Amino acid sequence: MVYGIAGHAAGWRQSGPTGRRSVSTIRLIAFETSSHAGALGRHFSLLSVNNSRIRLLALKKAEQGDELIARFVELDGRPQPDVR
Repeated sequence: MVYGIAGHAAGWRQSGPTGRRSVSTIRLIAFETSSHAGALGRHFSLLSVNNSRIRLLALKKAEQGDELIARFVELDGRPQPDVR
């Protein structure tokens, strides 16, 4: 188990970006490939959320079919209206 500690002046709800608390638990896998044009072009966005208090927690391919399953989390424990 790995823990990360980040200090802040106010309570955790007022501390600003809270994504830092999970950074130490995410293991990134890096790889290198040769240059190619690619089907997506130079830039693309996988998804976007219109509320900074909502984070994508997990994204995976469905076990059956080609659908994707996305899990989002609300960072303050408060209702967030009109999230897209």
